[in-house]
Amino acid sequence: MYTTKIFNSIQNVPADQWDAVSSNKAVVRSHAYFAAVEDSSDSDADYFYPVIYRNGQPVAHSCVYVISTDFSQMLPRFLQSMVLKLRK
Repeated sequence: MYTTKIFNSIQNVPADQWDAVSSNKAVVRSHAYFAAVEDSSDSDADYFYPVIYRNGQPVAHSCVYVISTDFSQMLPRFLQSMVLKLRK
């Protein structure tokens, strides 16, 4: 039987359980890496960590985040200035 839990901080997931599922023990998927990202984040990002369990043991997980983005920042500079003028 599979169950899913969604955690709002990597600190709420036991490190040994998280790292046991990470493929090839890759640093960028490790518990320590996500803890450092969370701790250093100065943005308004919200992090979520869905973990799938089978018979009480984690078998899959992911890191999902939501962040506000101003899409005008992706425009060429001359269009960015036009957007700023229109917003006023």
